[in-house]
Amino acid sequence: MDYHMNTRELLEIPEDAFVVGMVGRLAEQKAPDVFVKAAKRIKEIIPKAFFLIVGDGPDWDEVKQEVDDNELTDSFILAGWTRRPMEYIKILDIAVLISRWEGFGLVLPEYMLANKPIVATDVDAIPFIVQDHVNGLLAPVDDDEKIAENVVEIYRDAELRDKLVEEGRREVDERFNVERVAKDTEDLMNSLAMLKYRKY
Repeated sequence: MDYHMNTRELLEIPEDAFVVGMVGRLAEQKAPDVFVKAAKRIKEIIPKAFFLIVGDGPDWDEVKQEVDDNELTDSFILAGWTRRPMEYIKILDIAVLISRWEGFGLVLPEYMLANKPIVATDVDAIPFIVQDHVNGLLAPVDDDEKIAENVVEIYRDAELRDKLVEEGRREVDERFNVERVAKDTEDLMNSLAMLKYRKY
């Protein structure tokens, strides 16, 4: 891909499209099938909605078939794997992580860093990063109806959208920046050193 060109232009996404997307493997854990179901609901309410999945995986054929079966082919792109996911994240209007289970959700800080409002599932470690109606909107696992409702809510409420982005950026700046991680590591090492010193 020629990154000197605009990624949106390269993907031939309409200028006025409202882009909802996710970065993740096309596999059961990341629930791409649920994303397609939610996309169908969203499209019925937001005709200019456009959908993007960035990632590869064993469920590619099944997801492609579901996109076709739901008549979303003209407004849905399966972009495949990329070394530069941020180039795709930048063109999203809403970023999604709707995993069925999730250890940490490394993509969430990337979404926040890119100033994207987030819709995610309320499972495992995700709610420790995304707080509902604070820096994102949460939905139950496999609940495509609630996921769609959350997307529509953000679409319709610019004030909420701005708040989620602002709080998300604050979250990533406070918890995930390099200086903070370095300081936490230094504090930990100092604590361990003091503990060792006290033993002698």
